[in-house]
Amino acid sequence: MNHGQEPNQEPQLSGNFAAYGSGADLNMKIPQADILRVLEGVSVAMKSPDGELPLIQQWLTLDNSSSADLMVSEWLSRIDSAGNESKPKHGHQPSDGHTRARLVARLTVGVAFLRQKSRHDQSATPDDLDFTWRMVYDALSNDKLPGPLCTAARSAQGFVAVALCSLVKDGKIEELFRLHAWLPDGQRGNKDFAIHSHQAWAQSWILAGEGRNRTFHVRSATNPVFATHNKYALRWSDTKGKSNATTSYKIHQTFSIVDKTEEMARATLARIDLHTKNMSYKISSASYHTSTVEPEVMHATLFFFDAQRGFTRDSNVLGPTQGDSFVQVRDTSSTNLITLANDINTLRFGNI
Repeated sequence: MNHGQEPNQEPQLSGNFAAYGSGADLNMKIPQADILRVLEGVSVAMKSPDGELPLIQQWLTLDNSSSADLMVSEWLSRIDSAGNESKPKHGHQPSDGHTRARLVARLTVGVAFLRQKSRHDQSATPDDLDFTWRMVYDALSNDKLPGPLCTAARSAQGFVAVALCSLVKDGKIEELFRLHAWLPDGQRGNKDFAIHSHQAWAQSWILAGEGRNRTFHVRSATNPVFATHNKYALRWSDTKGKSNATTSYKIHQTFSIVDKTEEMARATLARIDLHTKNMSYKISSASYHTSTVEPEVMHATLFFFDAQRGFTRDSNVLGPTQGDSFVQVRDTSSTNLITLANDINTLRFGNI
């Protein structure tokens, strides 16, 4: 079943609500400042062309006489109204730029909605997740634009990551909102470097499929006999050449590299948690874990890094005691975003 838009038709929100997310908490209020902040990150992740960000900022900036907060449904109505006013007249088809701007604006509301739930420590219902996923799906699956809104890249952990909102300042993660998808292609990353920690506090919401999160107690080991791993430091690059990789986080990465440090460690398994559709879990900054998905299974999550709730500059990856540096190239050419979005959509709403 194809839940995408009809060819050559401007995407319409009303149809989306009727299908999915109609029971979402759309009366929840989101401050204008938060909407505009998320928009900034979405614009970076989407590599917005010149003029797109100011246009959407104009749509989402309230008059001085208006409340600084609007309900989610009101933000969406505002986008529709503003978008219709700027739509080409006299029956002409909407331009690529106009269609793209509306998709980016609605994606912004979808991300801001789940971000607000997380920041207020509120559980997201299945309908809430349906709503945010619908905004993501519309952005990824639109086939009327000359090219995709964003890119997918294979991570060192084996999943495909799609950046949806990226806020990074001076090489430090402030907020990242991404779609993570483990494909049923057997690629699951290098097992020798599976145990890792994150710089920023994180929360994950399961869209489809199932996976297992393993958490570990990790302590320093001075005696090689008791060491199970060495700690490896992480660097990123958005150009070519290992010499260009630094510890400053890069939004649009070409590769990452882990370098062996002199610090040995002993890791012991603390717990294993099974995560299935509509569940959520949180990961503290600098805590060690792995995410495991069977090689023939698809698994998709929305993942939110939020440094406001915890940040550690020196997060590490655990690797072999006798190992060396390891490079993970960010392959951006092998994943078709429309196919990926449709596969996740079918798995979430179908009977698979």
